[in-house]
Order: sequence, then C-alpha cells, then structure tokens
Amino acid sequence: MRTLIQNWIHRLLMTFLIAMTGLTTRKTFINRHIIDSYREEGQGFVAGLWHNNIIYFTYFYGQLRMAALVSQSRDGQNVARVSEFFGVRPIRGSNSKGGLGALRGLYRLVSRGQGAAVTPDGPRGPRYVLQPGIVAVAQRAGVPIVPMTYAGRHMIHIKSWDRMKLALPFSRIAIYFGDPIWIGKDEKDEEATRRRVELALRQAEVIVERFVGGSRVEEEPLLAEAEAALHKTADHPN
Repeated sequence: MRTLIQNWIHRLLMTFLIAMTGLTTRKTFINRHIIDSYREEGQGFVAGLWHNNIIYFTYFYGQLRMAALVSQSRDGQNVARVSEFFGVRPIRGSNSKGGLGALRGLYRLVSRGQGAAVTPDGPRGPRYVLQPGIVAVAQRAGVPIVPMTYAGRHMIHIKSWDRMKLALPFSRIAIYFGDPIWIGKDEKDEEATRRRVELALRQAEVIVERFVGGSRVEEEPLLAEAEAALHKTADHPN
C-alpha cells in the first residue's frame, strides 16, 4: 500500500513539473522543420536524446505524435504512466531488461512511418555513452536518427548518474534538432557506426549549450572532446 501511494505521489509531482515547465518556458526551436517535414511525409525516424533530457521532452512527445522507449524498472513504470497522460505511447523495455521485445516494437513503429524517442545511454548509463540498439533499429528499418536536446542558462542539474536537466519555470530555453543521421545497409563496421552516432549526439549537446551560453561543456569531458572534434571538422572539412 505504501509503495502504491509513493508511486502515485511520484507520478503526480512528475506530471505537475513537466506541465509547469512545458507550458511556461519560452522556447526557441532550432531546426524543428526536420521533424515537422518527416511527420508530414510519413517518414519514420528515431529521435536520439541523452537520458538527462527525458523529463522535459515528455511534454513534447505527445505534441510531436512520437512514441518513447521507456525502461521496465519501477521508475520506468512511473514515467510510462505520466507519458500516457501527455499523449505519448510508451514502448516498454531497455538495454538491461526487455530489450529485444522493446526493439522489435520500436522497429515496427518507425517502419510504419512514425517517430519514436530513445535515450541510448539509459536507464543506468554511463552518461553520454551510446548503447547499440538505436543504431541496429535505424539501420534495419532504413530510417534516420535525429539528435534532439535542449538547454537553457537557468537550469537545475540533479546529482544523479545522468545529471538530469530541469528547466526553471518561465525561463528561456533552446530546443535543438540535429542533422539526420542515415545508416547505410552496407555499413558493416558496427563499432565505427556506433561511434559516429554517439559523437553526433554529443555534439548536439555542445551546439545547444553554446547557443544559450551555458557552461556544461567544460564540466563534461566527453562533451569537451566532442566540441574539439566539431572544431576540427570545421577547420578541415575535407
């Protein structure tokens, strides 16, 4: 009984937090046309976002008519119920539990022209390290991976393994959609492909942080490495 009450309170607080920040934050969308055009064309896609984005984006999944991969843990159960409140279809499973069934469900959805969000470092990390499931599904289904993230100058970062980001109500934030990543059917080097996608998702974090004038890049060694690679590519495009 106590667990049921705790879960109910947890879901109520999550719902209030998500609705409050989703409704009140002042948003700047960067490259949203990518997602909108895929929806209009009936093109399936996988939205890749790191686990520390998940609370805020739950508000937008329903608006974008996206499903979301949610772990089968107790916390995942709470996230699934809250997601449904916001019009999101949860796909239950993760890299550690129920993974194969979840990936099959994800494959079926994106193959039918729908969009689905995946946190490839969840549910337990390491932070900003990509697990292979998202790459396999996108390659087999022939759909792009679209990096998705957000940032703001006035944020709270929870001291959890993922350093969960929480936007403050009425603050300004930027929501960033990166260039689509297509994975060819003939790409055989799975590790090289995984690293390519992982780097693109990390660089999306760098781009949106720099856009808002945030300071998280200096605090995260993996993001600092991604920024260095970004500058190297800009200086030597060929």
